[in-house]
Amino acid sequence: CALPICRFEPGLWTAMAEQAQKTNRFALADMKKSEEASKTVAELKTEKETATFSTLLGQYIAFFSTAVKATGLTLGTERTIATSGVVAGLLAKVAGGGNDNRAPAGPRWPISPFVIGLVNTYTEEQMNELNTAGINNLSERHGILCLFGDVTATPQTKDLIFYQYSSTRERMRLVAECEEVGERFLFATLDGRHQKRAKFQIGRAHV
Repeated sequence: CALPICRFEPGLWTAMAEQAQKTNRFALADMKKSEEASKTVAELKTEKETATFSTLLGQYIAFFSTAVKATGLTLGTERTIATSGVVAGLLAKVAGGGNDNRAPAGPRWPISPFVIGLVNTYTEEQMNELNTAGINNLSERHGILCLFGDVTATPQTKDLIFYQYSSTRERMRLVAECEEVGERFLFATLDGRHQKRAKFQIGRAHV
């Protein structure tokens, strides 16, 4: 499923979360301060708090604490790019395996050699604080650059399942598959013996 990506504006973050919820998608939000070097945990948390989400809407959006550095368009240069595009690629890899209920985080999902560095880095304690605040990190783990976090904007204290974006992504896949089954039965003629209804209940491929 396509991933809406929005940047920098709290009003847009809320609007994109609403759109993602309505259309069964998931939003990736780049923070302005994530692209500015040496930003503190407090500054990132303050920026995120400028947008408010209900428990439901928060399940449909993820934030990130840093932008990434990549090789530039000319030899010997580098450029800064938003993390959302990198994470979208990681999520596409996960989806290709047929199970969205996995977080593409940790050294098993490296983002190098495309990504050569991070704009902001944090200690283990700081990353845990950011994760608790609903902000995902990128980190170097045993020499491998990777995503470090699996949290939505909904805190764990409010939802024990969908505070993880892997769970939200799996729900997205299940909803899409159910809608596909239902579409095949749209306007189908019902029969007196309820055979059509029985086929729908078990998700038969043909009407």
